Amino acid sequence: MSYINLCGGGETLLPSYMTNLIKEILKTGNYINVTTNGTLTSRFNELIQFDYKLLSRLHIAFSLHYDELKRTNQLECFFRNVANVKKSGISFVVQCNLCDSYIKEIDEIRNVCLSMLGGLPQFVVTRDESSLPFGIFTSNNEKYLKVGKEANSALFDFTYDNFNKKRGHYCYAGGWSYKLLLKTGELKRCYDESVSYNIYDNINEELPYEPIGYNCKSGYCANASHFIALGVMPDVEVPSYSELRERKELSWYSEKMIQFFSQKLFDDNPIIHEKINNIIVIKREEDYMEILRREIIIYGVGSYGKKLYKRLMENGITPALVCDNDPKKQSDSILSVNTMILRLKKYNNPLIVVAINDDKIVYEVFNLLKDVKADLCTYYTMETAIRHMIRNRE
Repeated sequence: MSYINLCGGGETLLPSYMTNLIKEILKTGNYINVTTNGTLTSRFNELIQFDYKLLSRLHIAFSLHYDELKRTNQLECFFRNVANVKKSGISFVVQCNLCDSYIKEIDEIRNVCLSMLGGLPQFVVTRDESSLPFGIFTSNNEKYLKVGKEANSALFDFTYDNFNKKRGHYCYAGGWSYKLLLKTGELKRCYDESVSYNIYDNINEELPYEPIGYNCKSGYCANASHFIALGVMPDVEVPSYSELRERKELSWYSEKMIQFFSQKLFDDNPIIHEKINNIIVIKREEDYMEILRREIIIYGVGSYGKKLYKRLMENGITPALVCDNDPKKQSDSILSVNTMILRLKKYNNPLIVVAINDDKIVYEVFNLLKDVKADLCTYYTMETAIRHMIRNRE
């Protein structure tokens, strides 16, 4: 059994074939989420005609685009469709991506939602993706946080706390979860991964099982409220998918949906990794500045090691040591791994950066170094730290 999240490049329900596609997937016994702007009444009328057994596995995520709904005079249409979905027994969430324009009219939004929904939507932190690293889409972070907290929204609290939090834990994306472009069949392990497979090459073949592991390429898990809440990182304790979305006082979820979303992927899938406790976890932006002040040791002098060395030097940071396990690459300035480990005791606060792109090799190196007197991180964590440092200088 799988959970399939359908989200279009635009309005998901716009194509005429969507309701039939949803029905056919539901008939396979899987659960589906459909993210929608909530305005296509004809599509909702088609959906609610499904057999109740199918509807019990359907979840609708209504995106409340308040300004656009006002501009197009579709607020009543939106809330009427929400009401009809609720009446049909479909589980759903109403969520709103908080931004400055909504903060200016937050009292109006509250009053409308209290009148039409009986309560507030779940709010979500909105990313500013105009440059890396991402920022929050606001000009006043203090006011943004205040308004979000006042909404008593578990989803806002989680997405705000998770923002730019670079978790170093083992991730099973690429084994337990994927990102699929349905039109072309192109499959990615996660958002910042390259296309690794095409499902249409052989539709009868099992999907490749290649977990990302400890080598996450993202600045942070931008969709953690889905993936991490569902359990792709077994060593991370977070609320369940339903706990982040359900408004208990409004009864948006059926008992069946609550039970389904209360499960974690690691409940039913084998855990193959060994937990490593000396990996850096970034909990706040200041942590990036702190790791850049540590005694940095680069492990690996391949292309990623060379790139990292250059980036650090360009930004006024001289690595304490450089090492590699290949004897052919070792020299007076490039130590063996054993020599590096022996020299660790000279340093007060060493950080070993494994500058290797191959996920499996990173896992092997982390296991090799799991008991040394130093913390560990990947090339991508250090690259993200450098980006934060550069942005703070500007």
